[in-house]
Amino acid sequence: MKSNSLEKILKVVLFLLLAGMLVTGSMLIRYAIGYKNDRTQNEAIKKVAYRAAPSSGAASISTVEISGDDKAFNPIDFAALKEINPDIVGWISACDGEIDGPIVQGTDNSFYLNHRFDKSVGSVGTLFADSSFTPAFDNLLTVVYGHNRKDGSMFHPLLQYKSEDYYKEHQEFVVYTEKEVITYYVFSAYFADNDEVFGGDYEEAALSGITMEKIKEMYTKAMEKSMYDIMYIPDTSDIIILSTCEYSGSNNRMVVYGVKERNTY
Repeated sequence: MKSNSLEKILKVVLFLLLAGMLVTGSMLIRYAIGYKNDRTQNEAIKKVAYRAAPSSGAASISTVEISGDDKAFNPIDFAALKEINPDIVGWISACDGEIDGPIVQGTDNSFYLNHRFDKSVGSVGTLFADSSFTPAFDNLLTVVYGHNRKDGSMFHPLLQYKSEDYYKEHQEFVVYTEKEVITYYVFSAYFADNDEVFGGDYEEAALSGITMEKIKEMYTKAMEKSMYDIMYIPDTSDIIILSTCEYSGSNNRMVVYGVKERNTY
C-alpha cells in the first residue's frame, strides 16, 4: 500500500516537473522569437530611415559615412518614417551607435511601452518622448523612455554610464529631427528610485508646465546627484533626460541628462 502511494506521489512530482519544463521551454522559445522579430523590425526601420546609406552596410547612423564637410547633413528620411508612423519626432544616435533608432511621441506614456514603431504589439516597445512636454525637442524639457532589454538593445547601453571611464569618453550624443541636428552634452548620470527621479519638480512640471525657473532647479539637482563631476557645461537651457529601468532596486531608473549644445541643421 505504501509503495503504491509513494509511486503515485513520484508520478505526480515527475508530471509537475515535466509540465514546468514544458512551460519554461515554451516561454524561452517565445522570448527568443520575440527578440528575433524585434531585431528584424529594427533593421527594417533602419533601411527605411538611412538616407545616406548602406551600400557600406553601416550598422548605425554613427557609422554612416557622410561625404563632404557638411556636418549638418541629416541622414534620416523622416518623410518615409512618417508613412509608417506619424508619431515620429526624432532619431537618436548614442553610445557609439549602440543606441540607434526612432523616437515617437504619443498622447500618453503607456501605448509605446508595448508597441513597436509600426504600432504592432511587442514587448520591446519603442523609444518614446514624454507626452507631458510637447513638442519634443522643441521644448525646455524633453524626456525619452526606453526599455532595458536583456539582449542589449533599446536603452540598455545607458547602464554603461555607471563607469566613470565610459562617462568621460561618451559625453555627447545626437538627436536628428526634421528641423535640426541636435548635439546634447551629458552633464549628469545616476540611478535612483523612480520617485526620486521623477517626483517633485518633474511631477510638478508635468502637471503645470515647464518654466525656465523649474529647468534651472532640475539642472542643479541633477548635477548634485550625478555620479561624476564634469568640467564643462554649455551655456544653454534645453534639457533632455534619457531614462531606462535599473534593477539594483525594485523601482529604480537609470537616467542620463543632456543639455543642448548646438543646433547645426
